[in-house]
Amino acid sequence: MSILFPIRVQSLLKVFFNRFSTVPRVLIYSIDLFIVLVSIVFAYYLRFNFNDPLIFTPYFYESVITVVFIRAVIYFTLTIYSGIVRFTSSDDVERIIFIIFLSSVIIFGVSSVYRIVYQSALIPLSVIIIDFLLVSILTITYRLFVKSVYLSLMTATDQKSTVIIFGDMDFCRIVKNILEKDPKAGFEVKAFVTAEPNLPGSQLDGIRFFHVSKLEGLLKRDLVNSVLFSETSTDIETKNYLTETCLRFKTQPILVPDIHQLFSGELTYSQFREVKVEDLLDRKPIEFDKHGIIDEIEGKVILITGAAGSIGSEIVRQLTTFKPKLLVLLDHAETPLFEISQQLRMDLKFVAFEKVLCCVTNKEKVEKIFETYKPDIVYHAAAYKHVPMMEKYPCEAIRVNVLGTKTISDNSLKHGVRKFVMISTDKAVNPTNVMGASKRIAELYCQILNEKHKTAFIITRFGNVIGSNGSVIPTFRDQIKAHEPITITHPEITRYFMSIPEACQLVLQAGVMGNSNEIFIFDMGKPVKIYDLACKMIRLSGYKVGEDVQIVFTGLRPGEKLYEELLTSKENTKETYHPRILIAHRQEIDFEAVNLMIEDLISLYKSSNDYEVVKKMKRLVPEYISNNSQFEAIDKELEAERLQTQKELL
Repeated sequence: MSILFPIRVQSLLKVFFNRFSTVPRVLIYSIDLFIVLVSIVFAYYLRFNFNDPLIFTPYFYESVITVVFIRAVIYFTLTIYSGIVRFTSSDDVERIIFIIFLSSVIIFGVSSVYRIVYQSALIPLSVIIIDFLLVSILTITYRLFVKSVYLSLMTATDQKSTVIIFGDMDFCRIVKNILEKDPKAGFEVKAFVTAEPNLPGSQLDGIRFFHVSKLEGLLKRDLVNSVLFSETSTDIETKNYLTETCLRFKTQPILVPDIHQLFSGELTYSQFREVKVEDLLDRKPIEFDKHGIIDEIEGKVILITGAAGSIGSEIVRQLTTFKPKLLVLLDHAETPLFEISQQLRMDLKFVAFEKVLCCVTNKEKVEKIFETYKPDIVYHAAAYKHVPMMEKYPCEAIRVNVLGTKTISDNSLKHGVRKFVMISTDKAVNPTNVMGASKRIAELYCQILNEKHKTAFIITRFGNVIGSNGSVIPTFRDQIKAHEPITITHPEITRYFMSIPEACQLVLQAGVMGNSNEIFIFDMGKPVKIYDLACKMIRLSGYKVGEDVQIVFTGLRPGEKLYEELLTSKENTKETYHPRILIAHRQEIDFEAVNLMIEDLISLYKSSNDYEVVKKMKRLVPEYISNNSQFEAIDKELEAERLQTQKELL
């Protein structure tokens, strides 16, 4: 289009478009009325073969004034001028045609009344029809002409960004309009791709629809910079297919946020984002009993330990939507506690909370907190979770994970808390490290307290959460950003993954479902091979595995195992009404003996004798067998003791 204008004119037009982002609506309104005037006059001349209309109708001037007046009133009332001309879309065209048609119907009605009253037509029906067609064509054509000139001038660049849009008709149309509203970026939509069976072969604004199975051929045939698809309405299998296909052809997969924002007109191209590996993990949206959670939480005082951590803070954020009476945020980390409180106040506009700076092992302070706030429900998320760190400091694992749990749970029982929900881990199953064993001991203590029957102690157990403090994905992302080799402990290591919001939704749901002495196990989906995860992250960053970014295997860390489990060998499960939550059948526990051993263990940690502490842990949790750890010697010692005992019995 720009070749129609000399270079000087193109420059002047660019200056005009850049300087005047919008023109006065009165100007657009005036142009539309001028078109109305020209159209009605020309309609008469067409109707009477370009003879003077006054020869054939005595009401020519009256009819012209009537048509202009009626259209002026309807145009003003329905704001035909409200759209931005250079961004005219198919929706705008439909609205304009409707307004013109409505005004033509009113003109016909007025003319009909005039015929009844005065026995003579004010405006011939043929003139009304010709006028409707002329007004529609001219009004739409001038808008599309301005849009075409604007897009042609503003996208005149040697390097246009070519895109393919995946989705249904409405999605493709709206995303295309959004791209056109950012013409400086120079987008050119090459094709639409869809999974809808009836769309392939059809066109939208001159752009053809292809079935999604043709995507590879399209990328092979043409150089395409990016493929755009919905973040929320595209299923996980299709997301993976689109992303993998894009990466093979060095095309950038781009996610378009919430489809509801598209239809409300709030979305802009700046909100589109690149695909992250978290988007491709095999997780389906959770359906949970929102009304049940409201009944459980509304009007209650809720205490959250570890409230500033990755899990605790998300529990806090989700609880705010269920109208609690008060949230008590307990954490020993000063700055993160301040940050979550600021987020609640500033971002979520939630003020029914108290922040308490305290360690869960501080018996006197914890008891004072329970006496002051009298919580109805406790979510216990405070814990040390870093496996290698706890392998180095076993006494600290006992202090926080065992003594901390004991302190909070004892006070829950003492002060009549209705429900105590403990956040545990898959590493507590057949533990191979101190951290997992300490969490298993904490689970055992909660199971012991259930015998008191005053407080319902509920345990939730799940695997790794994406984006939590110290998790693998942020670590890999930092290594890629720094152009450092990605470090993986073992080529075959696998892990379960769940998003933080997803895990916390299930925690809240389990809290509603739980009655007493249950271990709820979350469906973690399929295990993910960490090596495959790293490769996908490298490719999503635009690099080649082994060339731009290396992968280095460092060997299993102390206490680490290749595969995580969600059940012990002595447990099996039964289903609940929620498809993503199972209950582990209870194990037989010698409550008195276990309670004494836990008391001894807590007393022993103060000695800082790591060897004796771990030895005690292994006696308490017989399935705890160290892996790649300095404490493997204890396993040999205990095995020798067991064999010696058997010999003596024989």
